[in-house]
Amino acid sequence: MLTNGSPAGANVYDIDWNGRPARIVDRDHHRHVPATEGDGWDVHPEGNGWRIIEYAPVATPAPEVDTTPEPAPVSPAPAPPRAEAATTPRPRGKTPRKFEFREALRGRIGSGDHQITRTEYVALGMLETYANADLTNAHPGHARLADDLGYTGANAQRTVRELLASLARKGYVVVTRKGSSIGGNVPTAYRLTLPEWG
Repeated sequence: MLTNGSPAGANVYDIDWNGRPARIVDRDHHRHVPATEGDGWDVHPEGNGWRIIEYAPVATPAPEVDTTPEPAPVSPAPAPPRAEAATTPRPRGKTPRKFEFREALRGRIGSGDHQITRTEYVALGMLETYANADLTNAHPGHARLADDLGYTGANAQRTVRELLASLARKGYVVVTRKGSSIGGNVPTAYRLTLPEWG
């Protein structure tokens, strides 16, 4: 005769089955797979394969503790002082280059002073591809930058303008030439910088 036992999922092992604490539960085909039968569960003999006997987990013995005395520790060399991560000095008193700019951008995604969003970070990285080696004269135009960033639709160029305005407010880009549609389509030119570089 089949007994009810514990409800599935309860951690109560309220029967004794072959000398082991156990419980009777409905079969769960995710936990009770044939490869693990006998290793924590068995099919109930009267359950037609739908009822399972789950055994209580066997407590693992505590690991043996090594009581031999430890050798005296050797003092490690003092660690060099960590550089301040909040600001990055202008490299070697000269005009910064793209690599130095990219290296200085690490860790600036987040909130707080001089932090930018992931979207601004990606836009800044794309704008950097249009800049000269000294980070000047980046002038892709809003339509091209929107296309490069994957923005489509009526608001794509406005989104790019807002991103660039936010980066300018935070000190990551400086407008060096204002764009104009008079006498030909002249895009706005930017210089990339860091807030502490000016």
